[in-house]
Amino acid sequence: TDTRHLNGGIKQKFVDQRWSHELEASMLRHDTPEKVTAERYLADYKVAYRYRPRMEVFVDFRGLKNRFAGYDYQLYETVGYRLTLVDKPQDTFKVEAGYGLTQVQKIDVDKESTTVLRLEYEYVHEFENKNKFSTDLLALAAEDNTHFHSVTKIKAPLVWNIAIEFSLKVNHNTIVPETKKKTDTTTTIGLVYDY
Repeated sequence: TDTRHLNGGIKQKFVDQRWSHELEASMLRHDTPEKVTAERYLADYKVAYRYRPRMEVFVDFRGLKNRFAGYDYQLYETVGYRLTLVDKPQDTFKVEAGYGLTQVQKIDVDKESTTVLRLEYEYVHEFENKNKFSTDLLALAAEDNTHFHSVTKIKAPLVWNIAIEFSLKVNHNTIVPETKKKTDTTTTIGLVYDY
């Protein structure tokens, strides 16, 4: 059977004295000669301003396309506050809360616009041998659906700037059409280039 599986992404952060810019983009597609069995695209851009050593305000723009979850697209524009609770050489733990707008296009349904509450945490631990464990959970709660996005990673350096990474991604929507699954889980093992 002729099948194709594409999975890739980029995550980059630019930081200066006060401002930071975070960019994330990813795609997943799996198809056979008969049909496409998975297709998901994600793009996220966040700009944050640090006004105290552990306190930041941010603006975030996020877009998700996942027809297999019953949504043609989900767009989110939020502003919020981020607090670094732990900032040590080997451990960081950040939480954030925000509020904003969302535009959602369900399959075969008119576009919907409403307000959204954003909550997120991120924890990173770096071992002495440079292996790294990270986990984060994002919740976007609107009137008619709450979207959860979770990523857990374990990364081990190989040579130069190349590392091997195990990743578990979970996407969950509380409200989906009857023919769709609420939860999508993706497990990947791949090479990562840090630059």
